[in-house]
Amino acid sequence: MINTEIKHNMALEFIGFISRYSKNEEIHEVVKEFDLKFNEDIEKWIEDINNEISPFLKSDIELLVGGLWISQYAMLQMVIENKLKTPKEYISFFKRVSGEEYIKRCFDEYEINKYNDNKITFESKDDDIFEAIKFRKDKEEAKNFKQFKKYSTEMKKRLDMVLEEFYNKFFIKYEDKIKKIMKEKVKLSNKKFRDDPETFLEVIGRGDFSNVLKGDRDLRIYVNYTTEFDFAYYIDSSICNIIYGYGMEQRFNQKKMREKSKDFFKALSDEKRLEILRLLGRRKWFSNELAKHFSLTSATMSYHINKLTDLGVVLHEAGDQNKVYYKINKEKLKELFDVALKDILAE
Repeated sequence: MINTEIKHNMALEFIGFISRYSKNEEIHEVVKEFDLKFNEDIEKWIEDINNEISPFLKSDIELLVGGLWISQYAMLQMVIENKLKTPKEYISFFKRVSGEEYIKRCFDEYEINKYNDNKITFESKDDDIFEAIKFRKDKEEAKNFKQFKKYSTEMKKRLDMVLEEFYNKFFIKYEDKIKKIMKEKVKLSNKKFRDDPETFLEVIGRGDFSNVLKGDRDLRIYVNYTTEFDFAYYIDSSICNIIYGYGMEQRFNQKKMREKSKDFFKALSDEKRLEILRLLGRRKWFSNELAKHFSLTSATMSYHINKLTDLGVVLHEAGDQNKVYYKINKEKLKELFDVALKDILAE
């Protein structure tokens, strides 16, 4: 990590916002499980868009953007790799990407072979790809990918129009306001990061990034305003890119610790989560190992893991071949027990 500075990029913001819009109701269902509050201004913007948008454009956004969970991460990576800065630059660049190239990029972002022992490639049989994506995400996503791959040229033309129309009709209205807001928020975020980089990344990313901070990789961190509670990172041998929603910084609020202790005991009331903690207390486990151990789908296992990572008692970390494994956070575990004990004893 050399002079890392958190930055805001409007092209990333645009992709984040249209992705948020495409699955807003689903995002609300997920976030309500955690002690986080949505930004009222952004909620109002989405309400205004819903009042103005045509049902045809809305339907296309929900299918072409929201229909592939992985698509936003493929788009975000394109922005970073090609050093694009504005929505217009991204839209212009994206139009030059073929449908097959785009859907291949989405396939690569699944990193299927990290979670499946079978060597599935983009050239594999459609049914094999379908089963692999269903295991990685769900049946609906697998079905959409199969159709997008089959009709990639038509899909891409419609997606190009969707991105341009959403930008020109809606996002452009909020662009200057977002820039102004984030100019100040980025300063505050950088101060928190400089004060304690390791804790900052652990809090917003619910993981252990100490190896990234201590290593020789070029660390780049981007913050989005409108995605609020998203977090993504990409690691290779030389670079680590982190993108997070500003709303994740709500997790710094120490006044929530008492509520966290209550959530902790709720989490422990589930036998599977308790067993996960027991297993992680003995050693680190890869994510697909845990899913197979409990005979659960990847999505169901992610649900249980997310409950524990949100509390901070479980951390994720990139392992060999960039596989993700989970480990227990003993200090946080002790902290939550201590807070609960003081609460019970009125200390």
